[in-house]
This record gives sequence, C-alpha cells and structure tokens, in this order.
Amino acid sequence: MFRAQIVDNIISAEEIAAFKQFRNEHQSEAWIDGYVPNHPEFEPGQVIDHRILIKPEYEVHKIIDRVTRQFLPNVRHIWANYQRQTNPHSLHVDDYCKDYAEFPTYTIIMALDDIPEHSAVLYQEEARSCEHMHEMFMTWAMGGRDANPRKNTWSETEDIEHTMETFTKTYFGDWLTPDAVFRYQAGRGIFFKASQIHCSGNWKKYKKFNNKDLVQIHAH
Repeated sequence: MFRAQIVDNIISAEEIAAFKQFRNEHQSEAWIDGYVPNHPEFEPGQVIDHRILIKPEYEVHKIIDRVTRQFLPNVRHIWANYQRQTNPHSLHVDDYCKDYAEFPTYTIIMALDDIPEHSAVLYQEEARSCEHMHEMFMTWAMGGRDANPRKNTWSETEDIEHTMETFTKTYFGDWLTPDAVFRYQAGRGIFFKASQIHCSGNWKKYKKFNNKDLVQIHAH
C-alpha cells in the first residue's frame, strides 16, 4: 500500500528565500482559491487561501522541477503554486486527481518556515474527487459510523477541530486509516497521492498566526 513520504531538507534555505521573494514580486497574480464553509470554528465566507501560479518560465520553477523529479523521475506534467492560507483546509482531496483521472496523480507540499503548529493530516483512504469524498462522508454519517469501529484517535491528539461533524460532534477522520502527520519545518516536504483524504491542522486556534505559507506541487 502506498504511504506518504516525508523528507527533510528537500529545499535549502536559499531556495526558501527564492520562493518568498517570488511571492513578494508576484502578489498581483494571486487568486482566491476557496472560502470557509459553515462551521462553528470559523466565520463563514472568509477566504481559505490565495495562490500564485508558478509558471515554467519563472526561475523558481527549476526548484519545482528538481523536487518533483526526486519522487517522479519520469513526470509528464507539473502544476505548482505558492499558497498563503488564511484559514485551514477541512477534509478534502486535491481535485487534480479528478482532472487527470486516467493517471496516478500526486501532491508535494514544501514547508517554508519552522512552525510545528502548522501541519497537514493525511489518511490512507482515497476518493476520486471532493464530490466522491462527500459521498463517502454521507455513507459514514448515515450508518457507517455506527456499523464500523473507530480506526484512530487523531481527533484527540491533532488540531482537527474544524473537521468535526457538528450534529454528533464526531470526526469522519477517526473512522479512516491514519497515514501521516506533516509538521512544518523549513525545507521539509511531503509526497502523497492527490486522491488521499487530508486536511490542514487548525493552526488558527493558536491565535498567533495570520497565515500559513507553503509551496504546493501537483504532478503525474
């Protein structure tokens, strides 16, 4: 079975500085990628994140290409962005897997700062799209939760309050198979299937961070 791979020092301090300079120089190209859904942890309608496309002609794309080929030597396609989260992502899959369903698709996240309160939580279960994951959630909520055993206690140890099912105050993720918790250390990267169910850790609860920066790569 495929398992996520966490690699330290996948990019250097100089490369981190280059990515941050890239963001400063290309802020005007950023777009809003999503908004917070209704949940008691957050005010609805807030922006989840802004992203800046890292085009092949940009100098930092050389770093993207090198890192990607470390995991996928024969990569066919790379799509990368600089991402600034202003709210954590709830459970989802990366819809890159839906866009290129005929291929195995992968995601790489690279941390730019030493902030262990910033994290990503990954499960082994996969979905074909976010819509398919919602179907899985509904199956769980409508009987699967009671018919199947809990598989982990990450809701008690990880910052995933924002993924709670509000009616029963239980967690879909607790009925999924744990894979990895990625804690942000500058230069660290994680490689996983784009179709794996995952979420951001709820870094907002610490009330000392305005955002979380990362570089994200999708590839096949």
